Amino acid sequence: MVHFLSLGKVVYLEKLGLFIPKSSRERVSHQLGEDCVIRTETKLRISFEKCSELIPYHRERYPEIVETPELSRFIYARLPLHQQTVWSEKVTRRFVRGLNRVIRDEVIVDGFSHQLSEVGELFALHNRQGDNPDDWFAGADLLLRPLLVVPLEAEIQSRRPQPALTSSWELLEAGLGTPLAQFQIDLAEELEALGYDRSTFTSMISGEQRILRIGTFLRKEGEKTRIIFCTDGLREGSLSRNESQSSSADEDLSIGSELVIQLPSQNIFREEESLSQDELGRACSSALLPRRMLTLGWILLQSSPDKAVPFGCGLSAEAPLDSHSSQLLTGIFSTPYRLIPLSQKYLREDGRTGWFQYVNIVGVTEDELRFSQLRSPQHLLSLLSCKDRDQLTLVRRKSIFLKSEHFVEYKQKVSARASKKSLAKNREAEISDQTEEESEAEQSKDPKNACAPC
Repeated sequence: MVHFLSLGKVVYLEKLGLFIPKSSRERVSHQLGEDCVIRTETKLRISFEKCSELIPYHRERYPEIVETPELSRFIYARLPLHQQTVWSEKVTRRFVRGLNRVIRDEVIVDGFSHQLSEVGELFALHNRQGDNPDDWFAGADLLLRPLLVVPLEAEIQSRRPQPALTSSWELLEAGLGTPLAQFQIDLAEELEALGYDRSTFTSMISGEQRILRIGTFLRKEGEKTRIIFCTDGLREGSLSRNESQSSSADEDLSIGSELVIQLPSQNIFREEESLSQDELGRACSSALLPRRMLTLGWILLQSSPDKAVPFGCGLSAEAPLDSHSSQLLTGIFSTPYRLIPLSQKYLREDGRTGWFQYVNIVGVTEDELRFSQLRSPQHLLSLLSCKDRDQLTLVRRKSIFLKSEHFVEYKQKVSARASKKSLAKNREAEISDQTEEESEAEQSKDPKNACAPC
C-alpha cells in the first residue's frame, strides 16, 4: 500500500475507503544547530475518504485506482518462495480482504485502529445506531491522521543564526505589530477563584513568582480576527536538563515554556465597535477566560519536574472555564503552536543563553480529557488536529464526542457483543470466498470453459 501511495496512486480498501495522495508545496522552517533554515518543500500527504463501494463517480475522478486484485498481486510477488508454494494468488487475495474487514471492524467497534500505522491512524466518531458494525459504519465519521509523508522536492531559501531574544513577545511583535495590551495576572487571586487555598500558595511561592506577565496581540486572517495572549518570564523557571553535557558554561540546555492562548476576537469585544487602543487593551486584560486558562497552564508547568509544559498535557478545572457563559469547556490541553514551531534562544538574566518553546493552550471538554486518559494524550492531539480544534479555543464549541457514543462509556459492552458478530460474519465471508474459489476451479476444468476469458 505504501508503494502505490508513494507513486501517487489512489488505493481502495474494500468496504473501508479511499486513501488519496495529494501533493502540496509550502515553506517550512527547520532548526540546524543554532541556525534557522527556511526550505521550500513539496510533499505527498495522504487523505482519506470513507467509501463502502466504488461507484462510477470514483472511477471517473480517480482513473487509476489500486484495488484488491492489484494489491494481492503485488504482495504475492514479494512473498518468500516457500510461502508461494503454499499460497496461491487467490489465497493471498482472500487474506487481504480478511485484513480489510478486521481493520474496518476494529475502527468501527473500538473507535481506533493503528494497523495501517505506516500510512496513518484511523479514528471513528459516530452514533451507534443499529446492532452491527455495518450499521455503525454508515453513520460513522472516519478520520485519518496521516503519518506517511513522501518528500518530492526541496529547495533551501535561507539559513540564518537564531537571535537571542530578551522577551517572548519579540517575535510576535515582529510579525503582528505592537501589543494591544500588556498586563499582569495575580495568581493568588485566580487560584483562589478556582478553589485553591490562598494561604498555602502565598507561603510556598515568592512575591515575584506570583505574577504572570501577559502580552496580547491581534492577528488577522482574511475576514477573521483572533486575539493572542502570550506569557513572558515563565521560561526562567525551567530546570536545567543535561547541564553536564553543555558545550559551554554560558549555555543552558534546558528548554523552558511560554504559554500561548488564541481566542476569536468576538469573545473579547465586538468587531463592529470602534474601540480605541486603550479600550481594546482594557477589554483583553479584563477577560475572564484567558486568565483562567493561563492560570491552569501555570499549574501544569509547576507540576512538571523540569518546570516546562510538554505537548499533550491536560488539566481539568471541574467547572466551566468562563462562568459568564453557558459553555462546555472545563479543562485545558497543551498543543504545539503552529505559528512558531521551533525552539527559540533567549538571553537569561544571569547572562547565559537558554532555550524555550511556545506552547499553545486550548480549551477542551471533560469527555475529551477522559478520552486522552483512556487512550493516550497523542490520540486526543491527533483528533483535535483532524477536527482543527488544536489551536483556536472556540468558547461555545461542542465536544467532538457529543454525537458519538464513543468507547469511553461503551467499550466493554459493545466490544463483547460486536466482536462475536463480526467474527461470525468474517467466518461466513471466508467460507463464501473459499466456495467461490472451488467453483472457479471446477469451471476451469470443464472443457467448455477452456477458452473463456479470465
